[in-house]
Amino acid sequence: MCAALGILAFTMEQNMPGFIVGDISLNYPKQRETFTTMAAFALMFMYPVLVVFHSLLRARRWGRGYCSKSVLVYWWDKTWCGMFICFVFVLFSEFMKRFVGKLRPNFFAMCEPEYDESQGKTYENVGVFVTNYTCKNELGAEAARSFPSGHSLFAILLFSAMGNLLQSHRSKDKVLDPFWAPKLMLQAIITAIIGPAVALTRYTEHYHHSSDVLVGIVLGYVAFLCLLVLEKWFIVEPHCLSGYTGTTDDPTSGGRMETNVDEIPESSVKIAKNEGHV
Repeated sequence: MCAALGILAFTMEQNMPGFIVGDISLNYPKQRETFTTMAAFALMFMYPVLVVFHSLLRARRWGRGYCSKSVLVYWWDKTWCGMFICFVFVLFSEFMKRFVGKLRPNFFAMCEPEYDESQGKTYENVGVFVTNYTCKNELGAEAARSFPSGHSLFAILLFSAMGNLLQSHRSKDKVLDPFWAPKLMLQAIITAIIGPAVALTRYTEHYHHSSDVLVGIVLGYVAFLCLLVLEKWFIVEPHCLSGYTGTTDDPTSGGRMETNVDEIPESSVKIAKNEGHV
């Protein structure tokens, strides 16, 4: 599915619509990007690394070995779900960019169009509308890929998923707990502030119109909801081993955890009970 969508998105011809000569809404200067495409790719490949730390915390909660089969399968499934949703929605946005062909606010700076104004169609009180033109700049095709904002979509999806990884518990009474309150605050900042802030830069730096960014944000949250549904449907968390009492919800809790195994031998459980650990 990803391969088919990718081939369709990157092989279809870019739609290059016309423009009004001197249109001030397309005459913004080209600025340096805050959230570049390379930064987006770097953060995307950091996601599996973050899932590793998330899986290690979960392993301690379940009483499983860090390299046990169940924990490795959990890491692989969670990573696969995140990367799959990311590729599907990013490729969908690329397809929409080429199909819609909406001009960016900095179109004239990115495209540097060459045209014959006499061949355009004149509209009273509007100006000359030109459809036959060529771009001198090599970024000409990119100048017509404004809708939707792919960076906004990716930022919302990525930072929402990263914030979700920090949620290693489900108890609502942890909100006012001194141990968990900073973690919840960090999760809220990553999920609700950084993503929209990055999306806002795409508008303030004149790479997208406000409607493009808004649609990108909506698509990002839709992608995040799809990720949650896919994880709930596809991922089965290992059950907490019987005889194990140590959890990440309580930093002072005790309990022994075997290394690199999925089951704690009965002999170990009996020894732990005799020593007063269980």
